[in-house]
Amino acid sequence: MTTEQWEPVNNSADNNVIDPTFLKDLLARLKNHKKDELHGLISPDEEKNHRHLIKQSTQAWNKAMENYDNEDIIAFIRFFTLAEMQLHGWDAGTESAVISLAKILRKRGAPLEKKWLLWIKQNSSNKFLPNGAL
Repeated sequence: MTTEQWEPVNNSADNNVIDPTFLKDLLARLKNHKKDELHGLISPDEEKNHRHLIKQSTQAWNKAMENYDNEDIIAFIRFFTLAEMQLHGWDAGTESAVISLAKILRKRGAPLEKKWLLWIKQNSSNKFLPNGAL
């Protein structure tokens, strides 16, 4: 008789790839989705298969966002803020993609405007958004 060893899934490691095809498709959907409700925006399979995205490193996000403009990054910030609150298994705390994406904007000289800072606070219970742990 053999015994199998259970190994937990590590959803926060950078060995999970940020799928550029999914990001491009997600952005197209986000541009047409103005509600603060994600229901129906992504499929249950996408919700399960891409939840690791919310915990990728700033380095991974820097690479993934090279060809996106600031408005696109804000759309992703909006998505990940809502995803953490509305999608099962997408909670991220200090590892949230929102923090990494906000850093990218600051690095580009385009920090989040006050309206987005307020929106994030109104739509998230994650006390670390958007700037991370102090």
